[in-house]
Amino acid sequence: MNERIKELVKRAGFVLWNNEPHNPGDVVDWASRYDNELIEYTRLLVNEVLRLQREGTDVANYFGTEPAPAMESIDLDFGDEELLQYMKLAHDMDITFNKFVENALRAAIEKFENENETPEAG
Repeated sequence: MNERIKELVKRAGFVLWNNEPHNPGDVVDWASRYDNELIEYTRLLVNEVLRLQREGTDVANYFGTEPAPAMESIDLDFGDEELLQYMKLAHDMDITFNKFVENALRAAIEKFENENETPEAG
């Protein structure tokens, strides 16, 4: 387990294994209920990520995880009525407008690729 994650887990109040001979190989002793600790861990993690982002730190690297796929910003040109319609659709789907646009772009790219597949030579 990444040492930074381990530190957050410890600060949240989880019971951690040390060098006990009966340690099953885990970091956290899962023999306890951790309802409150999970809430505290989530609070600590969110605050830590926000702090790291403010500082310009590569969060994925900091925690030793895989980075998110690269994203690019694009400008969209919608009229007010069209934008409102799309925002309402996103709301109805319980997703952000950005996620709605991302999903629409992925679907359009997939459709384009499927329509433009070249038959394999045979």
